[in-house]
Amino acid sequence: MTQIDIIYNIFLSQIDDELFALLRPSIARRELNKYLIGSISKFRNCKKDLKIQGYGFSSLKLGVGEYQLSLPKDHLENIEIIGEETGIEYKKGIDWDVKDELIEFESPLSEPVDICFYNNGYFETDLTFDEMFILAQGMIFYWLHPKLNREDNLRQLVTDSDFKKLSGANMLDKVIKLYENTKNDLESNIIAYSYKNIGGFN
Repeated sequence: MTQIDIIYNIFLSQIDDELFALLRPSIARRELNKYLIGSISKFRNCKKDLKIQGYGFSSLKLGVGEYQLSLPKDHLENIEIIGEETGIEYKKGIDWDVKDELIEFESPLSEPVDICFYNNGYFETDLTFDEMFILAQGMIFYWLHPKLNREDNLRQLVTDSDFKKLSGANMLDKVIKLYENTKNDLESNIIAYSYKNIGGFN
């Protein structure tokens, strides 16, 4: 078995994206899942079963002044609690805990919160490091795609001089180069993988 979180952590260690880091965790997880699905579609010759198992997400709300919530039957394993107004994550063991099938807060809530239950899922098979890195590299490819489109759209909407002021003189060229390099590296690694025995490429 290979936990999806391992792939996500490899991907996140390879990118530098301040805006992504500011996303609410539930939104970031949905984006990560989309990138991974895209990556799986690229890695068609993987010798392992890449069907994602156990992925799920649900949420409940708790209002101002409340401090307890009964855990739903058969709830997903991981719990995350985010303030609706502040966007702050409430920490388990500090702000809240689980006691006798109840989520209990240290004090009544001063803002409504979203209580999210989730599992990022897993692959049934044990992936090699090479297979995991190919999947993470495919995620980078799909993470770059909207950035390329955004810069290209911006260039078409404004004058050349304004474009240089808004995005930096070489931003589109840099994104294109990074996108092309990532695409070429990904395709090369997938081809190399296909010529190796199970266990990936060296």
